[in-house]
Amino acid sequence: MVEKAVNGAGYCSYLNGKEDENIAAEVFISQLIQNGADNNLYSFLLNSNHKDCTSSCYDCLRDYYNQKYHNLLNWRLALDLAGLANDERFELNFRQEYWQNFFNGDLRTILKNKDNYTLEEDNGVFYLNSDVRRILIAHPFWSESFIERILQSSGADVDSKYINDIIS
Repeated sequence: MVEKAVNGAGYCSYLNGKEDENIAAEVFISQLIQNGADNNLYSFLLNSNHKDCTSSCYDCLRDYYNQKYHNLLNWRLALDLAGLANDERFELNFRQEYWQNFFNGDLRTILKNKDNYTLEEDNGVFYLNSDVRRILIAHPFWSESFIERILQSSGADVDSKYINDIIS
């Protein structure tokens, strides 16, 4: 992080962690992880008032200045990234509460209306099924080799799509 202004207030220097290694975790990461606090951003994003947001909205990530990136913004991926930054053993899958709520609610509706797909979970991995094809729903942070291993164990004629490609 760097400040653009030559005579800036020094917030970026403070938040970059050079003087206090824990400050970035306290200011940024702790707001985005489940830590029992009722007043952090994580709690807001999982609140019932925010349940209609499928990927991003003007209440969470979108604003005028990032409008050309709106299709890329996804608050669930932000929570996954924060979880990984907080703990290297964080599981990048769709088992977290925020993904489960989405898969069992909005995504089922989107898929039924979109191409008459059904959603299937098999050993913690989600697939889209139709009469003619089966598609693995891949997490954008999964490596290509990990996706390939899942595809090989899934049987013949299984494609993959990233979750953000499915909901956009």
